[in-house]
Formats: sequence, C-alpha cells, structure tokens
Amino acid sequence: MRLQNRIQPRPEHPIGNPDALYVHLLQTCKRGYPLCEPGLRFQQREKNDHGVCVGDVGYIHDDGAFIFLLNIFHPDDDVHSEMTSYQPLDRQEMLSADHPPGSYVANGVVETHPRFTPELDEGISALSFRSTSEFGAICALPRGSTVTKLADLSCIREHISRNATKWYRHLRDFAYRSNGSLYVITGVEKSDAWATLTLEQRFREGCCAHLISGEDEEGFDCVWQHGSAVTRWHYSTGVVPPVVSNVLSQTMFLHGFHIGLGAKRWNQFPRSAYGRWHNTTRVARLFSRLPPWLVSWIWSWPRWFANEYFSFYPLSYFHPSRLAFEYLSAKAPEAEVIITHDDEWSSVLNDTDTERPDPAEMLTRIQRKFRIVNENGTVYLAPRTRRWYQFW
Repeated sequence: MRLQNRIQPRPEHPIGNPDALYVHLLQTCKRGYPLCEPGLRFQQREKNDHGVCVGDVGYIHDDGAFIFLLNIFHPDDDVHSEMTSYQPLDRQEMLSADHPPGSYVANGVVETHPRFTPELDEGISALSFRSTSEFGAICALPRGSTVTKLADLSCIREHISRNATKWYRHLRDFAYRSNGSLYVITGVEKSDAWATLTLEQRFREGCCAHLISGEDEEGFDCVWQHGSAVTRWHYSTGVVPPVVSNVLSQTMFLHGFHIGLGAKRWNQFPRSAYGRWHNTTRVARLFSRLPPWLVSWIWSWPRWFANEYFSFYPLSYFHPSRLAFEYLSAKAPEAEVIITHDDEWSSVLNDTDTERPDPAEMLTRIQRKFRIVNENGTVYLAPRTRRWYQFW
C-alpha cells in the first residue's frame, strides 16, 4: 500500500538535530533507551533481518544507531574466535510482553484520538495527536510491539566482570572505543512497523499531528500529516518488507548494561586510543590533579559541580548511564570493572518529568536511591535498604 499517493504530508521543516531531540524527550517515558534509527548496521544479511538481540554487545553511534560487535551467547562470532580464552554464556530464561496495535510512546502530547475528520478509504485508519508543548516527540507503533528481556541479570553481571577487559583489549583499535561505551543488551522492544515524529510549535492553542496507516494486498504503509501550527518538524517511518515480515527486526527501545574499566586498567591502554568520551572540561581537569580520596569525597555532593562537569556532552552523544558511570568511577577509584544498567537511571525519573533532569538532579536522585557495591573489584549500584542520609 502506498499512502503517499493518496495523502501527501506537508513539506518538512527540519529541526536542528531532530534525532537527538527525539531520544532526549522519549527517555522520560521509561520504556528504555530510544533508538532514533531502529534498524541495525551490520554486514551480514541474517543479522540485519533479526536486528538487535538480547546478548548483543556494541555501542551507540553518533547518529543514534546501535553498532553490533559480538553476542555473548554465540560461540561462533569472529570476535570470539580470536579470543582463545573466551567462553560464551549459556542461553538464559527470557520474559516477553506485547503492546497492542495502535500503541504509541509520546512526550509533549496532551491527548490522542483514534480518528480525525477527513473521510478515509476502507482499510485505512488514523491516530491524531494534539500537543501544546513547544517540543514534542512521538513513537507510534501501528502494528504493536514485543518486549523481550532477560529474567535474571545477575548471571550477565558476573559474565561481564570476567570478560570486560578482554573485550576492551580486543577492541582497542576500534574507532569508537572509549571507556564506558560498550553496551550489553539485556532487553529489546521491537516492531515490524513504526513511525516517529519530532515537532516544534510556538502557538498557545497547540497543534495536531496525524498518523495515517493502512494495509491491503500490496502490504502495509503509514505516513504523517500535521496542521499549520507546527513551525518545524521531522518525521520518519519504517515497515519491514514482506519477505521477513514474520521477524521483528526494528528495535525501538533498548535495555542494557553499560560497562567500563577502572582507572588503573583503563590507563594501561595507549592514550591515543581514548575516544570521544575523554572529559576535558575545566572541572574534569581540576579533578584530575586531585588525589583520588578527595575526588571521591567531592562526588558525594554532585549538586555542586555536576552540571559544569558534564557541560561538554553534546545532546546527541549523551546517554544517562554516563552519569552513573562517571559517579562510580570517581567514588570507587580502586574498581577493576564498572557496570551500570538502564533500569537505574530510568527508575529515578518522575511521572512529572517532561524531559530528562539536569545532571546534578539526576545524580542526586541516583545517590539517594542506590548504594555502591564493590564485589571483588566489580563495582555496581544496588538499591539502598536504609535512608540515604544514614550512610553519611
């Protein structure tokens, strides 16, 4: 079905960085880390057909795509074959849940309607979104989605502890290798049809955007249309070809571990290998000249400096797990491996948050909810069992 031939969208007015805005706004919806590019970049057709899978290890590229490197459950990966001492992990129990057709995830939208005024042909449906916010982001799932997660994360944490250094050592010449950048996927939300939209409008009466979708013998298709109140907008749609329609390959949201190495282990790598995450802000340079015990003490009060410390991060580069990783790195300078999970930063978001809080506020919430655990050199966060102020 080719809806573009029936209903033409209005001309597109690009937002400065629509993909970054989309990711930034939808993080507060607690569905995981949003991917603005749901497809997977990989050379093998088989991997492209299945998309991001639980157990994949990779990183988020500058443009928002997930770059696959290896899978912890597959013994035949090329990367594993070159690491003679590596032992893949046995398959683990999975949990799954479905979101029904017509589902959506949105930020800045005040109401939705299943249909709108214009008469539509048989087999074509529409979903209308109304927004009064200056910025808005929508991820529509006209055919629903499926969420798959690992039932138990503890075994993955142990496996990461044993192999993190091997992975970083093997990938030391990789262009985007930087400490804390590796991502081990523990949950995915996939669909075979999706439509995303970011918009900006400056009119108090609000604006409307409509997703029109339909299916017939030619296949499934969807297209965006919006009202004149939108000043700038950016849209994207995707449908899996019929040849692989029985496989959900388009990944909309990720859950996973971010892994990094402690300072001593990381400093064993050549300095030229440092990636884009090497912090060069004024506060970071100051901290680098202080003794570790003093830096650890200062990080107990992130409200003093966190916004300045993270000011160098462009919006498109920022992943909230970076906050927890930097916090753990400073608080536990003796760590060998540092592990954070997406469930940690998403759990401190409030229902009233219309966008991700600033770094100082996020770190303060994380600090109040979680304690630091050092388990044989592996440092991670665990929920507090007492009031946060009883530990100080």
